[in-house]
Amino acid sequence: MSAAAPPSGREPAAATCTVLIGIPSFRRPEGLRTLLRSLAKLEDVEGLAIEIFVADNDPRGREAAAVCDEEAPDLAWPVRSGIVAQPGISAARNRIIAEARSRSAEFVAMLDDDEIAQPGWLCALLAMQRRTSADAVGGLVRYEFASALPPSIAASGYLKTVPRPAGEVPILTAANNVLISCKSLQALDWPEFDHRFGASGGEDTEYFARLRRKRFRFAWAPDALTIEHVPLDRMNERAVLARAFRTGNNEVRIYLVNGWTGAIGVAIAKGAALILTAPLFAPILLIRSRRLWLLAKWASAVGRIAALLGRRTSYYGTS
Repeated sequence: MSAAAPPSGREPAAATCTVLIGIPSFRRPEGLRTLLRSLAKLEDVEGLAIEIFVADNDPRGREAAAVCDEEAPDLAWPVRSGIVAQPGISAARNRIIAEARSRSAEFVAMLDDDEIAQPGWLCALLAMQRRTSADAVGGLVRYEFASALPPSIAASGYLKTVPRPAGEVPILTAANNVLISCKSLQALDWPEFDHRFGASGGEDTEYFARLRRKRFRFAWAPDALTIEHVPLDRMNERAVLARAFRTGNNEVRIYLVNGWTGAIGVAIAKGAALILTAPLFAPILLIRSRRLWLLAKWASAVGRIAALLGRRTSYYGTS
């Protein structure tokens, strides 16, 4: 734990603030180990009461629990794990929320087990929360690729870090780098992540969309940086198209489960327009650098239509 002065523009964390750092984990023991070791290097956290909780979503292998036991002696704060028998990312996130509630934490911060927290990560989230009084604050996730990213993959936009200005924002869409006020969750009777998105993903997008309708306020802290490792099996055309389909599919499913008919109509209209006008854009397929970009647009459109037919993807909780 560093006692150095905080970087310019960043305030030290408030004294006696209690934070639970929650990590959902599924069969990525070495990624989790790297993340825990990065958390040991957090800076400007004097006065914070920090606990780390890992939701191990693999009741058979229990690799995450084993890593926690091995790394605990070298961490400055308590680290515990809990086995989450119900498969899916929603169940793991809900277990983290339940832990924050049972420990009377003031804030719960979530990271994924394929990320590395930078030293100023938590301090930047807390500073932005104090500045804006937001109910949830998101931070920047920067990709680190296993090899040079092919130009066609980069042009697709699906592995691109999109910058956002610091301060209040209309909504957040991801929970892989976020700080949430437990007081705000308590005021809404501790809403849970929807299990219908446990295997497909999109559970965090649905969660924040639902909370926004309950007047949750959001903010963005670009200095709250984490690094996400992208393996080779996510750096190919098939992976990009699968992600594009899943994104469109989850978008419409979110509207369907919440009964947001107006949003459903708009999303379907966009998807249908992309499919019906496909012949007009077909010449773009001859441009190598833009081919995947167009195919991803079509895959997302097909995913929207598929959601209306009851089709959904399975991504989390599988080998």
